[in-house]
Amino acid sequence: MLVSTTALSLLSFIGMVQAHGFILGIKGSNGKTANGFGVNIASVKPNNQGPTSVFQDRTAPCGVGVEAGKINVAASIEAAIAAGLPTTDGSRSISMNWQQINAGNDGGGPGTAAIDITGTGTAFKPLTITKNFADGGANSANPMTIQLAAGTVCTGGSNRATCLIKVTNAAGPFGSCFAIASPGAGGGGARTQRGSQRRSFADKHGNSRRGVRGVLPRAGAADFGNCDVPKIAFGLFDGRKENSFAPVGSDFIHGSALNPGIITGFICSQLNGQCKANAVALGDCQAAIDATKGLSGQAAADAFNTAVAAGV
Repeated sequence: MLVSTTALSLLSFIGMVQAHGFILGIKGSNGKTANGFGVNIASVKPNNQGPTSVFQDRTAPCGVGVEAGKINVAASIEAAIAAGLPTTDGSRSISMNWQQINAGNDGGGPGTAAIDITGTGTAFKPLTITKNFADGGANSANPMTIQLAAGTVCTGGSNRATCLIKVTNAAGPFGSCFAIASPGAGGGGARTQRGSQRRSFADKHGNSRRGVRGVLPRAGAADFGNCDVPKIAFGLFDGRKENSFAPVGSDFIHGSALNPGIITGFICSQLNGQCKANAVALGDCQAAIDATKGLSGQAAADAFNTAVAAGV
């Protein structure tokens, strides 16, 4: 009797899906909650393995859902942005539950976590787990906490402020991906995120909130008018296969570019026009452009971001 390769693959997959776990109840410090990509909350019930994703297909960075099928990373991130992204707390940590279906190592932990700041699923790096899970038994909810590294800036999604997180266990591996807002962002749509970014920036630089939109700056301070303090990011954007530069946030909407001068020049032009920034901010922006000369890659982005915020 001949058995096709497709049939064998299907039988193998069916065998693998007898052990499961997935991410549920991600709790943002901004009050937003979320679940793993492909998790249909109506399917979360005892002994139902449907919400789990299996991470074996290399062309599926966020796995293949038992019910959802191959997870579309870009579409899932945009849906998460529209719903409102959960945020990390002041220690850059965020908590969730590992929903275990099968008892034992197959459904239990320990888990591993990874982060892709580009939100593409192509640049995952290990993430710190400060509270891991073990074997909680069949149909158990097991608390888990992850922590982002200091200085993490998320650049994924249409808002260029979203990170992609992946949590899996050893068996399978099984698990889920999910999206969170960049540390300091509000997560609830572009305007809410910008407001939270302004508050976070002000808290770090004193109660005066100088140079922050909507707050009167001190004399001689940079005032970016209707816009946030600009930043640029270096990474994979707009479907490119090579790293490029792009503005961060929704005050400065522009396609990515290989030449940082295209992006920084656009930002300074926006400050002078739409943003109605003051002379100090405009001068700092030009100085930031000068600071990038002779630099490339992340070094150029860091130089611009440091110099443009010098007067706030």
